Amino acid sequence: MIFEVKGSMEEEQQPEIKVTDRRHFDADGTPRSEVADGTEAEAARPASGGAVHSEPDSEPPPTKEPPESPTFMEFLAGLVGGAASYLGLVPHPTSGQAVVDLNGAKQMIDILTMLEEKTKGNLMPEEKRFLDSALTELRLTYVRRASQPK
Repeated sequence: MIFEVKGSMEEEQQPEIKVTDRRHFDADGTPRSEVADGTEAEAARPASGGAVHSEPDSEPPPTKEPPESPTFMEFLAGLVGGAASYLGLVPHPTSGQAVVDLNGAKQMIDILTMLEEKTKGNLMPEEKRFLDSALTELRLTYVRRASQPK
């Protein structure tokens, strides 16, 4: 594909762009012959003297340990934080203003209530305490905000 500038400006040829398919399989699922015999690497390199310059593909350095999965408590804390944000307890990060969205808060409280019901009997004591106290505080705050005159 060649890009050309058209119009009254002086025409100049842009560098040629080459697209190389690096998928290992054809559309029908069979292995591509270029990948199987190793010629893909040669085909992917631009010809010497070409206008396209690229660095060789480099792998990111391997990490020592994979990142830890979030715990259930962290998951709950994220949902509680979202509900608190909807209730205007936490200012918006960009505007700095606390905005109340009662519909969003109700939805988050309903989600936390559903989790409480579905996990009944399966929570660790500290998880149950956290969820119970968070739901109590969120519900009370929701009722206070919903009963305020608009």
